[in-house]
Amino acid sequence: MRLTTGDIIFVKSQVYPLINHAGIVLVDCGKSLIYHNTPDYKNQFGGSIQIEELSNWLSDKVITRTLRTNVSPERIKSVTDELKNKPYNFLNFNCEHYLSAMVDDKHTSGQLKNWVIGLSLLAITLKYR
Repeated sequence: MRLTTGDIIFVKSQVYPLINHAGIVLVDCGKSLIYHNTPDYKNQFGGSIQIEELSNWLSDKVITRTLRTNVSPERIKSVTDELKNKPYNFLNFNCEHYLSAMVDDKHTSGQLKNWVIGLSLLAITLKYR
């Protein structure tokens, strides 16, 4: 699989098996990097966005899917710069919120929305059993 700038990679979470983690690829000067937002890291600005070599990041992960986008290198860098000091928050700034900010300026998380809907339906079902 050839990954290019703007490709979003979803991988199985190593801690929570029903959750995916995601990052966006940036190929810069022949080097493939992954930009991602993780609760396991604090950068030099106090935020949680991490940039690392793609091959290192993928070395112990299982890719669940990829998504090709038209996000430019400039957009990846500018959004990252804008959000570099923001700490990870599962409800308000997780990996999908970060990527959504790049793709469509919406700051949304599809997984979080699906979990909320699923848990709400479960609660309703249990209540009216």
